[in-house]
Amino acid sequence: MKKIALFLFMVFAFSAKAQLFETTTLASKGVNGKVTSIINTYYEFVAEKGLQKSVVEIERFDKNGNLINISRDELLTGNKYSYTYELDKKGILEVEKIANGATGLNLRNTKYDYKKGLLATTTQVQGLITTVKNYTYNDKGQLIETEVAEDGEVKGVVYNERDAQNRITKTSQKLTGEEVARVISTFEYKEEGTNEITSETRATANGTFSIVTLTDKTTKLKVQETTKNLGNNQQSILKHYFENDAQGSWIKSEVLDQQFGRSSLVLRKISYADGQTTGRTDMTAEDDRAQYIRQSSAQSSVAINGKIASATSPNLISGTNDHITYVASSNATIVLKGYNNNVNRSTWYEGVIVSHNPEDIFWAGGPTYLTIFQKGLILTKGKSKYDVGTNSVNYLDSQDKSFLAIKDPDEEFGLHKVEFLDNNLFWGKMTDSTYAFISKGYGLGVRKQLEMPDGSRLISTSTSKDGWYLLTDFRSKYDNGKPGDIHVATKLTEPLKRLKERYPSINFNHFVYDNLANSKYRLKTSDGTIVTNLAETSTRAPDDQLVTYFSLTGEYLRMDGIYEKPDDKEFPNQPVTVLSKGEESIYYLYNENKNITYYVNGTRLVNSNLGSRKLYADQVKYGAVVYDTIFNTSYGMQYDLKGTARVGPMKALPWNTAHTYIMKLEKEQWVIFTKGETLGIYDYSLMDGDDVVHFYTTASNAVKAYRFKGFKDIKLGEFLPAEMVLDMDVASLASKLKVDPSKPKENVEAVRAKPNTFKKVAGSYYLWDEKGNPINDYLQFFGDLGDSDALVHDTLNNVTYQLEGYFTQDDIEGATKIAIGPNDHKALKWEEKNLAFFINGESQLDVRRIYVNNLPESETWSELVYDISSGSTYYAEYPQKAGYFMGDIKKLPIDDEKVVLTKLKDGRFSFAKEGTLDKSTTFTSDIYQGDLIYVTGVENKKAYRFKGFEKAEYLDLLFPEILSDSELSAIIKEIDAKKKGGND
Repeated sequence: MKKIALFLFMVFAFSAKAQLFETTTLASKGVNGKVTSIINTYYEFVAEKGLQKSVVEIERFDKNGNLINISRDELLTGNKYSYTYELDKKGILEVEKIANGATGLNLRNTKYDYKKGLLATTTQVQGLITTVKNYTYNDKGQLIETEVAEDGEVKGVVYNERDAQNRITKTSQKLTGEEVARVISTFEYKEEGTNEITSETRATANGTFSIVTLTDKTTKLKVQETTKNLGNNQQSILKHYFENDAQGSWIKSEVLDQQFGRSSLVLRKISYADGQTTGRTDMTAEDDRAQYIRQSSAQSSVAINGKIASATSPNLISGTNDHITYVASSNATIVLKGYNNNVNRSTWYEGVIVSHNPEDIFWAGGPTYLTIFQKGLILTKGKSKYDVGTNSVNYLDSQDKSFLAIKDPDEEFGLHKVEFLDNNLFWGKMTDSTYAFISKGYGLGVRKQLEMPDGSRLISTSTSKDGWYLLTDFRSKYDNGKPGDIHVATKLTEPLKRLKERYPSINFNHFVYDNLANSKYRLKTSDGTIVTNLAETSTRAPDDQLVTYFSLTGEYLRMDGIYEKPDDKEFPNQPVTVLSKGEESIYYLYNENKNITYYVNGTRLVNSNLGSRKLYADQVKYGAVVYDTIFNTSYGMQYDLKGTARVGPMKALPWNTAHTYIMKLEKEQWVIFTKGETLGIYDYSLMDGDDVVHFYTTASNAVKAYRFKGFKDIKLGEFLPAEMVLDMDVASLASKLKVDPSKPKENVEAVRAKPNTFKKVAGSYYLWDEKGNPINDYLQFFGDLGDSDALVHDTLNNVTYQLEGYFTQDDIEGATKIAIGPNDHKALKWEEKNLAFFINGESQLDVRRIYVNNLPESETWSELVYDISSGSTYYAEYPQKAGYFMGDIKKLPIDDEKVVLTKLKDGRFSFAKEGTLDKSTTFTSDIYQGDLIYVTGVENKKAYRFKGFEKAEYLDLLFPEILSDSELSAIIKEIDAKKKGGND
């Protein structure tokens, strides 16, 4: 009985589909256009494993689009089936044959017979059993009755009642031996929006169920199904999702079960008759689905494709009821829709995967009070923000990049992916009368500004060294914009050159001024452009001249004779003298060199001390220190009273707590200045190796000392800052230096010895070169690097010596050898991760490094090392494990372009230029004759050809050839022609 009931249910299900049993149409399968084949790949939920590939089905069609056969491979069971369909000339299905796909053995045949265009009988033979189904129709051609007979014996009848639209309203079945037909299902229909709603009440052996199905009226595809057990309120909501190709055929169908958190998926690959192919058969990250349950305040479960995954604790997305989390196993950032901290869940809720890139960053909330997330966590450090109206400019230290947070007034709150900008400079309209200049999330004050002829604005910031910036189309953007608008600003490299290119009519190389009434003036370029706002506030010099500083050109300008003319008249186009160019701080001699004054960034120092001393006894060339008593800053300078120069540069001296400096005089003598005042030449000062040490006594009779490091190497007239000697070292240092303080201490010349040897005595060492001459000066000792030998570097000749066995005992004599010569390129590794690079024998600190291979399983790591000082790139290999290692590094032949491309897996690559990985998205690449063609940039486009890319091995390095515009055009034309299937 159970077998018959199941069989009749299948009959009902089959009968409900159609009246005419033609072969399945493409339209009924959701396909538009003629196709030759469809590959269906089914993914089903498997406990503990989540979504698994279960069935691969290949459907083939004839030239008229009729289904002719299906091959079905059930991966989870191992079963294989082959379906074959025989049609008549009109495309009506006559015979269906099902065979074992592995053995070819026939399993079941079904013959279809028709009468007056309607299916009358199906005869199905399976093994020794023959099943016949007879179909009866009403006068409208609607199927109302199906009789099922097995081996000539009637087993039962299924009855259908239908409405005027041929929709089934009730289904009943009567089995042999039963007097009355039993109602199986009743149906109700209605429309709601774009959907048709079918409500079915179905009676089964397991209870009575309510099934509500939503079908899209246009596509006829199911979009949702809700099943409810009327006996115990158990319900399951199945949501169907479809994705179409460009022709409107569905290529992806997905079902989510909200109660059990399971999902199923069908991917289709469609081959059209015109040769086009759409869809796919394998899952990608975009197919991943997330769901969640909150069981308690301490436990929430997140499932990816039905499999439970470990996730971070959910964080609230500001301004919403959603939360954000991160699943490391899938690199997935997930939004938990409608997550409620106070409500436990019994069904699964929607989780939206917004990213599979762990580097992606998001913001939420209002732009002026936003929260920033990465990997589901809230970023709390390394960020700065500047509000512009209801929007903001944000900067992250970890990225060294900025992004804009902008929200329209009517836009709902939600999660936004951070879109980083290459520029960190912006300006924003604050109000109808103010704007702000923003750098790295901070507002900078605007010092100088000038509106250019095209409405752009030239500005400099409150820190003059920050440079000059152009706010393009400022006037139109400001006048036509609204508060909260944010625009990109441009920093001008070589500002004079860039301004000359953009505004060729403005001549910043020559100035005049208008002498206005009442001691006013107007500074102009020679073409008449007024640039008064770009100059610093002018200062009246003691010689009755007016001086200003024009920082754009780095010039001190004197507006000649401004106080010599009547003050009640105007005198246009008066001459301007350039006093100095390229110096921020200057001295200015006047009155036949009898007086001197000083300027810093155009402002005259008024409260200052000057200490000076002749550099040569028989000349009037002086070295001097000027001390600014207001800002506690010292400047060094040289001037010649008999020279022709009346203006010269002052250099800011390195700050030290004592404001004390030493200046070198002739014959290795010196003078010391404190806060601009002279302390004397030799008093209590003497040489200690390359340094000068100065002893002095405080008012409380305590002896103190300064050390001036590297005095021996500086040039005449140069300055060194003082370094305090610790009190505990002063006495021992004074005892050590028992020499006449009026004469420099003479070095004792070391004796000759056996070549290439060293001697170590109580922690001190002596070293002799290959000729047996002592090496006394310019030595750098590296210390213990984990090897028994020591390394000593001669900084003068760029030679590193290896002292063999140095660390084996305290007193030792031994041999030396040159470990790194002046022309060698070496990598030195010690302990776990300490690395130093020697280029041309010299240790280089200013390098940029990019790993080529640092995989944990690799015995040898490698990296690209870019030497900024020389502009050369090197390739270094060294063992991963901790310990001492010294080996050669190879200079790469790319000095001109400074570009290296590294071949990665799956045709991917990394592109490095000047020691920095190029992470921009403004490049294109293609394969040509096995080579990689790489085109970078938009405005300054450059094209490279990396030969042998396809044949290169994993982590191989490739070097570029530069393509001219004509070569690139020819290659692109050939590539495009091949993609189209022929030549133009």
